[in-house]
Amino acid sequence: MFLKGKKSLMMFIATLLFVMMATPFSVSASIVTNPTDQTTTQTLDNEQVSVNTVNQNVNIKKTILTLKKKKKAKLKVKLTNVSKKDLIFQSSNPKVVSVNSKGILKAKKGGTVTITVTIRGTQISDSIKVTCKDYYTMRVKTTGYCNGACCCGGWAGQNTASGKRPRANHTIAVDRRVIPLGTKVQIGKRIYVAEDTGVRGRTIDVYYGNHRAASRHGVRYTTVKVFF
Repeated sequence: MFLKGKKSLMMFIATLLFVMMATPFSVSASIVTNPTDQTTTQTLDNEQVSVNTVNQNVNIKKTILTLKKKKKAKLKVKLTNVSKKDLIFQSSNPKVVSVNSKGILKAKKGGTVTITVTIRGTQISDSIKVTCKDYYTMRVKTTGYCNGACCCGGWAGQNTASGKRPRANHTIAVDRRVIPLGTKVQIGKRIYVAEDTGVRGRTIDVYYGNHRAASRHGVRYTTVKVFF
């Protein structure tokens, strides 16, 4: 009688265990975030597991906006939980302004580009627009001259100071201490080349093919673009 009761009890316990194992069960989880150390604590079945959720970020200091042609500058970048070795620098047009792996910019020709720095392996990035200026402006007095004796005296008919023949709509005379020979200068919508001398200071003498055209130029004051 006792053995039968004990056997029935064991069968009951075995059946109960089978039912419990076959029945799906759920695990409750609670997440508590600590904003001070950026660490997340998860509670699973009375066990705590810490998960690292440190934020990464990169910001370019907007100190460089314009560079002169052939000049170099280094980007200043503020990093948060990032190594400099994990940064990728890119230029939207390296032919205008290029950037190397160390964030050093080099201005090559006139134009505007977007420089982007990205954290390797992420989509976290920042960008800045950089303009390369290949000219500066100058307020000057302009006059006209020809290659005749009335304008050039004893130098009439000679080559320019640069050794080239003067050409209308191309040649200008400058003070080489102000504008070096060979420099391109935009007056109005036309671009001239500084090939001759004979004037002083901020004065530009525009060459014309004949004396009448040179005289019509008269004396004018204007702002020009001097290219590097």
